[in-house]
Amino acid sequence: TAEQLPPGGRLSGLSAAVYSVGSAVVYGRTGVCRVEDIGTPPFQKDDGRSYYTLRPVFSTCGERIYTPVDGAAPIRGLVDGGRASGCLKLVSELKPQTFSSRKPAELAAHYRELLAPCELESCLLLLKEIRQKERTLTAQGKKLGQVDYQYQKIAERLACEELGFALDTEPDIIRERLYEAMKITK
Repeated sequence: TAEQLPPGGRLSGLSAAVYSVGSAVVYGRTGVCRVEDIGTPPFQKDDGRSYYTLRPVFSTCGERIYTPVDGAAPIRGLVDGGRASGCLKLVSELKPQTFSSRKPAELAAHYRELLAPCELESCLLLLKEIRQKERTLTAQGKKLGQVDYQYQKIAERLACEELGFALDTEPDIIRERLYEAMKITK
């Protein structure tokens, strides 16, 4: 039997969990992070709230992010290896929206809306939409605009980091596999 998307065609359902120290999570547009600690940040007065201390896995600057455990932060668990492999197999079947606007603000709003759920499927849909747009523009002798390029890079980074972490593979290798799965040449 062929793998199928869950009911509703979404890869969601990974939020609403409490994460432990050492867990790998996806935190908004930051991407894959490791939970380093749970407690009161060193700079925060103890107000009885617990905070996750997150360290972005693919960052080289050593930054730390503090977010309340009980907050509405866009944090979720990573997909596992099996689900990540399934995503790569199913990416060619994803049907992205076709959105066209000459106004950069409208285009950016559309792309922000797609990324708002902070889910892997959203990143893959956005990436596929922009790559299809790039293919069409290239055939017309044109190039992507700045907004397209900016959001393509965001979606690409988020998807490739999560898939790479889940599959224990470098994000650059995942990027190549992802484009191959989309059947779109770079």
